[in-house]
Amino acid sequence: MTEALLKQLVEAVEAHYAADGAPPLLASRFGHHNKGLLNDLKGAYGGLLAAVKAAGEERLRIVDERHGREVIAPANRAADVGVEVQQQSATAEAAASSFDSLPKSVQIAFCVRTEAGEQVTLRVTPPFDYKRVKAGDLVRPGFRPVQDEFRKPGLALGSATLQDKQTLWQNLLAWARQEQLDPATFRPNRRDGNALARFLAVQPSDIIDRIVIPADIAEILLRRS
Repeated sequence: MTEALLKQLVEAVEAHYAADGAPPLLASRFGHHNKGLLNDLKGAYGGLLAAVKAAGEERLRIVDERHGREVIAPANRAADVGVEVQQQSATAEAAASSFDSLPKSVQIAFCVRTEAGEQVTLRVTPPFDYKRVKAGDLVRPGFRPVQDEFRKPGLALGSATLQDKQTLWQNLLAWARQEQLDPATFRPNRRDGNALARFLAVQPSDIIDRIVIPADIAEILLRRS
């Protein structure tokens, strides 16, 4: 009985990779198309990964053992799938790093929770800031709406996974394309420009219009890089 289950497991994994362009098979997604088999494997082996190990490395391999990101592959595809997993991981890390480099207000705009009838708007020039406004209200000058289709409302940045941040970065890129904005706009190099520009760039948007800088101080800041 158990060998018959393992044979079904091997066949299910091989069937996944038989499809053109099949992505690495995450253990967490195996049950999406094999719910009954997964339940049987849990009953016989206690879990899917234990069943994969019981099948033996000559038939199945776990090519990525990161908790929650385990990937299963046939033994004869393990090397190629492993390379693909590494490439995907590198891409995700780069995207997450790009998102982490954004000003915190920009990051929050793409995951802040809203109440019914609210929308998020983002100021697209320094100093960057986000506002939650009533849907239908006029958007402040310099701000653009960030539609929920580009956001992950309620996501806690402190506990966001690599994949969460990759998705957020991709969402920002898609939103920027829609708004005809350069994503690099939101990743300013603080060494660029003069000291006055850098000073103004870090001030909250609600006080920027009230800041008064004496002429002699402004002249000094303008000369400093």
